[in-house]
Amino acid sequence: MSDPTTVVCTYIDMWNETNPERRRELVAQALTDDARYLDPIMAGNGTDEISAMIGVAQEQYPGHRFELVAGPDVHHDRVAGVLVMCRRCPRGGGLRWTRSRGRRPRPSARPA
Repeated sequence: MSDPTTVVCTYIDMWNETNPERRRELVAQALTDDARYLDPIMAGNGTDEISAMIGVAQEQYPGHRFELVAGPDVHHDRVAGVLVMCRRCPRGGGLRWTRSRGRRPRPSARPA
């Protein structure tokens, strides 16, 4: 998978997938076997750990999903986009947008 848009869409899909087996397949499609994920609250090495880490995150934020709101933009061997975490509002209609510490996240991914 080398098309940047496909990589970004698969990356988002892997974060949104709740079925562990399907999520593991998406992680393997989006990332290389030696991929490492690190942020201030979680880390994972390789596709199995990253898939399990995503499952834990989904348990901590039930009903939330990631959506791409800008990008993907390609510059040399980097792909960037703006993702937001959102969830359906419990009283019907619309989406509630959640931002990390008031900042919009700006993830960066290397095409696999």
